[in-house]
Amino acid sequence: MAGSSGRSEFMLEITNLVKRYGHNEPVLKNLNLEVDGSSVVSIVGASGAGKSTLLRCICLLYTSDAADE
Repeated sequence: MAGSSGRSEFMLEITNLVKRYGHNEPVLKNLNLEVDGSSVVSIVGASGAGKSTLLRCICLLYTSDAADE
């Protein structure tokens, strides 16, 4: 969501994030996330669901891969 200045109104905005390890299926596939600055967010899920990978991508410890076509 962009304001009149064309900038995002979110503290964190992720669009179509893809992350895979090697040539395997993506761990994160076209993930979209918007977090408002006043929000508190928890990331929960099963083991191997991609929680740590998402956090590492947010912190720029991992780079994303090209989106699937």
